[in-house]
Amino acid sequence: MVVSSMSGELNNARLHCALVVGAVLIKPEKGSKYKLLYKRHTFNKCTKSKKGIVWKCSLSKKENCDAKIVTDENLRIVSSKGSHNHGKSDVNSKHVYFTV
Repeated sequence: MVVSSMSGELNNARLHCALVVGAVLIKPEKGSKYKLLYKRHTFNKCTKSKKGIVWKCSLSKKENCDAKIVTDENLRIVSSKGSHNHGKSDVNSKHVYFTV
């Protein structure tokens, strides 16, 4: 998987598309781990399973949120479980990364 950063208007357009259509990797701050952004919620990589990569809501501890998703290696959603009990995440478009 290749990860690249975009900037400017193109990045904002892709961010908007990603918020509506599919999952993308983001890096919220320099030195932090990548997160998965899907439907305006962020997820932390948890583990790998036979079904794929398991991601837990990034607010699972703080908000006691039980939402999880499973993706394949290309970040396609395989399954989802649970629901969010909090608002959507704020996202800065300059930190959006896409797979190629």
